[in-house]
Amino acid sequence: MPTYLEQAQKRAEEYRAANAAVIKKAEDESRGLTADELTSVTETGVKLDGELRAIKFNVDEAVRAKAVADLAVSTTDSNGGELDEGGSSAAGEGGEGGAVRSASSTSPRDPGHYRAAKERGPGHSWYTDHFRAHHMGDTNAIKRLTEYDTFSGVRAVTQASGGVGTVQPKWLIEEFAALARAQRVVANLVRQVPLGDDPRALNMGRQTVGVDANITNQTTEGVNNGGWGADRFTTADDTLTPVARAVWQDISRQFLVAGNPATDTLVTEDIAAAWNAAVESYVCATIAAGATDSGVIFANEAAFSSIASGVSAALNGVITAQGAVAADKRGQADITVMNARRFTDFRKLRDTTGRALMPVERYAPQNASGAMGNSLVGDAEGTSAYLSFGFDNTTYPEKYYTARGQAIYLAESNKYDFQYDQIVGPAAVRMGTFGYVGAMVRFAAEVQFMTVTAAT
Repeated sequence: MPTYLEQAQKRAEEYRAANAAVIKKAEDESRGLTADELTSVTETGVKLDGELRAIKFNVDEAVRAKAVADLAVSTTDSNGGELDEGGSSAAGEGGEGGAVRSASSTSPRDPGHYRAAKERGPGHSWYTDHFRAHHMGDTNAIKRLTEYDTFSGVRAVTQASGGVGTVQPKWLIEEFAALARAQRVVANLVRQVPLGDDPRALNMGRQTVGVDANITNQTTEGVNNGGWGADRFTTADDTLTPVARAVWQDISRQFLVAGNPATDTLVTEDIAAAWNAAVESYVCATIAAGATDSGVIFANEAAFSSIASGVSAALNGVITAQGAVAADKRGQADITVMNARRFTDFRKLRDTTGRALMPVERYAPQNASGAMGNSLVGDAEGTSAYLSFGFDNTTYPEKYYTARGQAIYLAESNKYDFQYDQIVGPAAVRMGTFGYVGAMVRFAAEVQFMTVTAAT
């Protein structure tokens, strides 16, 4: 078994075991997953999914490579010599014997079989060789086509449909640098509602009026109060409507065939990363649209950073927002989420002795393989503070949010990875992902925003 497959399978087993241990611990303690545990399980699941895809694509590529190798063997004699036009060995007594030669080399060169006539002189027709190979079983035609395909598979890629540039050799694939994208941070903190394969809208009941007014002191001995029997219980519905989201990319077949087997995985992981970044931005936009104004407003960055008599204006603002969340009576605020600029400015807050007022007390979850992700978690007056690139990081006024995470809902279906051949012709392969996603701020009073109006 190739080493990379053994390593991928080992990592996949480690990820499975790590998630199983976290879930078992929660089950043994008869509780749900904590925020940190949910983050750990989710991020490990993403990595496990990537490893499983890598295993599948690498196995498929190994099967294709075996078929090509078998074809190469069929064009050589038992001593590794080439077959001449009559099918006899071209490696005589003094010829090169030994092992069967590979169909490719470390320095592929155009064999010149199908160059223009003025360049090559008498030669062969590519179309004629295809006819002779497929309909007459001509081994020499098969050999010429194989040699040409081997060369054409590693030359520079010029198709505009994807993968433009020179295909990297295998040893560089491991150093391939993926595009930097936002991770799923806030999307993993909120209430998760799995849709499975059913994308229908969710109608969730809500009680709007209770029987509180019926609880009164008895006014007359032996006589029921009139209000005790009044029908006061009232309900309504909150509706979360998922929408279909999809992404696909046409990839040059030359890019896929000429590259390392990991190329397929690079493409699908890029699509998965794009999906996660889009979901993160979608949840953050939902929060921004559904939050309630806490009344905490800083005219500029100096006002945000001010510390008077040892009291931080920024942290006092978080406390004010926490009080507004608690006033809704459903629970206390547990998260404060913001863009990179605000998170950085919170970390810079210092008391008179230089100690951080919002220390980063928790780092990314760890397992046997090391840290998972690179999220830093600060502590803002008892709430976990998170940085998310799903929030606008460029303009003012700038908002950031203190909330009870369970007041925000994210509904997400199973995702479907697909690959189609020749949708746009034989030169490209279409690969993509399809799924449903929906988000909602169900309790607006439990998501409070604070504002920095301007930079100066």
